[in-house]
Amino acid sequence: MNDAKGIFLKKVEDYQPPAEGEEAHDPYPGFEINSEIVPQYVIVFQGDDAFLKQRVKELPPDKTLDTHYNDQGMDRRLKLYRE
Repeated sequence: MNDAKGIFLKKVEDYQPPAEGEEAHDPYPGFEINSEIVPQYVIVFQGDDAFLKQRVKELPPDKTLDTHYNDQGMDRRLKLYRE
């Protein structure tokens, strides 16, 4: 998410935060969407956690050696992704 914000948002030069008590409806205060490069469409692939973990277990051992491709590592990363 932070990488996407860094790519698709640009800093507003003369940004003034809202005054005390004033409501701000801006989801990215001090930034605006860079409409020159923001994608028009996005494709999202989804799979349930059990399927994704099974796919990793089917990888050759030399591809998963010394990686986080284990049950505990996958559970942690899938939890972060689902948030």
